[in-house]
Amino acid sequence: MKPLNNFTDKPPNILIYTGSNEDTTKSYMNTYSILSQCLSRDRYVVYHLKRNQINTTPWIENTMVLILAVNKIPKNDDENVFLRYFLGGGCVISLACNFDEFFVRRVKSLAEMSGTNYIVRLKYGKWNDVSVVSGCNVGYDDVAPSILDEVSCTPLAQDSQSNNQLIVLARHHLSSGVALLSQVNFEKDASDLTTSSEEFIQLKQSNLERIEIFKNILSNDLGLNCEQTEPPALSPVLLLAPNEEGNVYAANKLFSYHFTTSQDYSSSATTSTTNTNNSSNDNNINNITTTFTATNNTNNIYFITDSSNVQNKFNLDVYKKHLRSEVLGNVVLYADVVSSTMDTLDHYLIHMPSHLGLVTIASMQTSGQGRGGNVWLSPEGCALCSLHIRLPLNSPLGQHVSCLQHLVALAIVLSVREKKGYEDIDLRIKWPNDIYFAEKLKLGGILIRSTIMQDLIHINLGCGINICNKYPTTCINDLIEQHNKLRAGQSEPLPTFTVEEFLGRLISQIDRLIQTYQSDEGAEFFELYYNYWLHNDQEVTLNSIDGPRGLINGITKFGYLSVRLEDGTIVEVHPDGNSFDMMKNLLAPKIKR
Repeated sequence: MKPLNNFTDKPPNILIYTGSNEDTTKSYMNTYSILSQCLSRDRYVVYHLKRNQINTTPWIENTMVLILAVNKIPKNDDENVFLRYFLGGGCVISLACNFDEFFVRRVKSLAEMSGTNYIVRLKYGKWNDVSVVSGCNVGYDDVAPSILDEVSCTPLAQDSQSNNQLIVLARHHLSSGVALLSQVNFEKDASDLTTSSEEFIQLKQSNLERIEIFKNILSNDLGLNCEQTEPPALSPVLLLAPNEEGNVYAANKLFSYHFTTSQDYSSSATTSTTNTNNSSNDNNINNITTTFTATNNTNNIYFITDSSNVQNKFNLDVYKKHLRSEVLGNVVLYADVVSSTMDTLDHYLIHMPSHLGLVTIASMQTSGQGRGGNVWLSPEGCALCSLHIRLPLNSPLGQHVSCLQHLVALAIVLSVREKKGYEDIDLRIKWPNDIYFAEKLKLGGILIRSTIMQDLIHINLGCGINICNKYPTTCINDLIEQHNKLRAGQSEPLPTFTVEEFLGRLISQIDRLIQTYQSDEGAEFFELYYNYWLHNDQEVTLNSIDGPRGLINGITKFGYLSVRLEDGTIVEVHPDGNSFDMMKNLLAPKIKR
């Protein structure tokens, strides 16, 4: 569809109005968040239109799109400003706002008196029965005759159960003004409501479809640019450490390795140094820079001993506060944006001294890796890291290294559920290496690569866990907020996690579980693991829908899934090359496409 006329000639400013109540900032961030999921990067500038700016700022002439993310506009001249903007050729998106009463008649509901939200099943285009949050009304009456003169209204979407109109597009024939009138709160998801666990899961499972529908409306019905754009540019990688001594030593070792062996990387790496201090003291390395090129991308590794003046999104102090391990994670390579934390760690994996435990951490990945060659979506708000672990080959865990992914999955769950007050946050383990809420929503996963050098196994452990990103499914903080709502008035609300706190706790848990496994040969690990996995006595079908049926016994000492078939035969299913369809209880070989 061609872009709608007048408003596309205005500056690319999108204004979000959220009223003046106490939730105005949260409403703005919710709306901003879904816009960032839909619109092309760098095409639009989004602003928060405050209540006191409506009549004092010349926004009408400089606004391409006005979004009303508030239930009610005050019954005074303010609403006429918004209407005047529309009649002058502006574009308005009304999200369950009473602005729509200028155009159509609402179907009244009992919820209107209490101001509560509905969960409805949306039908739009190819989508049907998509669970979304609606306003306190259940839709619109016959929309054919608009209340306003010179305005036509076209239904776009319905409630698939009641057939009430939920979304209507209004056009002004004289000015080409357009208004999207929606009783669907596209900016809201389950974490914004007090719902049952079933409704929470129902809404979370529809997250991607909800975003796709809104993106389709913005693009096809309003003509906004929603094309995918290039990922953000890779950023410099900073060397951080809990103490200066470890930082300096690590920087020298890393730099010395690249400098002295650069001929081994003649096609993929170069090194350079600039040292403005003429002293030969090894501690004067603040100006050392190493550059390596991999897969057509260049990362600049800046080794610094004082990160206090460096702008980045990682709070090292919070991370240090929650880190309890002596070696694991005590040296950090951090970047705002990398292609992959695992690829970054690979450059240094086997060359670090034994008393330093390197971890790479990023706020975003452009080419994250998942199990089976899948691409792992890595939006900002995920805890993204790759951790270097060394295991003696002849140690209990070294002899059963395939169990490590299960140990890490348990560590992720314990990082949350062993914190006081968080025991009921229902994180679970899906075999072999995924983290779920209940049995429905995936929050993250694990990928492991290993290299054997003499008597040591060097492991590159990659993790991606949703901490504070609501999309594409759900995150740990969503679960905490839902827990707080369901127990409002019964106990103090639980604070949400930061990425830094979670990673500090996670690496500490991994360290503790490894040490325990090495001392008791896995006895405590297996006991804890079964407390938190999803598959106790689960019935499964092997290979295909019509394949043999059996009952899951547990996992073997190597981490393989043990299944007792109906005829009594015990079958071991290996993690690699098999997928587990939770919806069908089907264990099947993975097909590479």
